[in-house]
Amino acid sequence: MQRWNSKVRVLLQNETKPQISKFSKVNPKAEVTGKVFIGDNVSIGKSKIYSENENIISIGENTQIKDSVIISARDYKYDPNLSKIKKLKDIYIGCKVFI
Repeated sequence: MQRWNSKVRVLLQNETKPQISKFSKVNPKAEVTGKVFIGDNVSIGKSKIYSENENIISIGENTQIKDSVIISARDYKYDPNLSKIKKLKDIYIGCKVFI
């Protein structure tokens, strides 16, 4: 798992376009933008997957993401009145996951 995460970071270091495996199926109405790495045999329905700034979303092999799912990796401003969560950064979805 550690090696896979390192590989994703190297691949997406300077790219802002999604990296989608040629063995994956993405619905034409799905929106995939930003630094997104999609592994082999991934199926994505009519969903939104986007990352902003330097954040990375990586989706492992044999994963299914059905319709109406939103996966977002973006920076949030820190509000001391709410909680101590400063930022939501990278999102890693493992292999053989059904969302």
